[in-house]
Amino acid sequence: MASGNGPCWAEQSDPWSLAFFVVLCHRYDRVGHSLTLTAKFRAELQRQREHLLVGVVLPVVKLEDLALEESLELPDSFDVLGVVSLARSAEPAALLRKARAVMSSDGRLLLLEPYRRARWSGTLTDVVAPLVARLTGIEVNLPVAALVREAGFVIGTIERVTMPTPIVPLRSFCLIVGYPAAPNRAADGQEQR
Repeated sequence: MASGNGPCWAEQSDPWSLAFFVVLCHRYDRVGHSLTLTAKFRAELQRQREHLLVGVVLPVVKLEDLALEESLELPDSFDVLGVVSLARSAEPAALLRKARAVMSSDGRLLLLEPYRRARWSGTLTDVVAPLVARLTGIEVNLPVAALVREAGFVIGTIERVTMPTPIVPLRSFCLIVGYPAAPNRAADGQEQR
């Protein structure tokens, strides 16, 4: 696709060229899974997941398990881990609110999610996000930090990483460690930002 020294389709800033690139990538993927889940992408997801779990002492519950099972037996204190859980959820805000409702004050929220970038790259993502969501099942245009705060968490750390995938809007990921907001501070509107 790249010609000589010129940019490839994925590096051009024209949104229609990028949309064409995404469709082209998907059409050539006849294996039955999306190109977003290449071996390199999966390996990097696993590496970033392990990075999030460094120093975890409490039991870990998957965020998507909280959504699926109503009668899930939960320990008294636990951390919640979500790896591309919000991006695959039909209602990410409700999923986070449910996690906050069942978590104790000493638990943590650990997330690895694609996020919406600012400026021109965010505008470009706005254009192609519906197409990427239809092809991959992943919503790449979520305001992850805002969703976490609205659900009643305080963000302790946020780290942005670039993932190895041929689909450009899926390259921007963030690792978030959030803590349940103290009830009195959240009620007073004094949550840390």
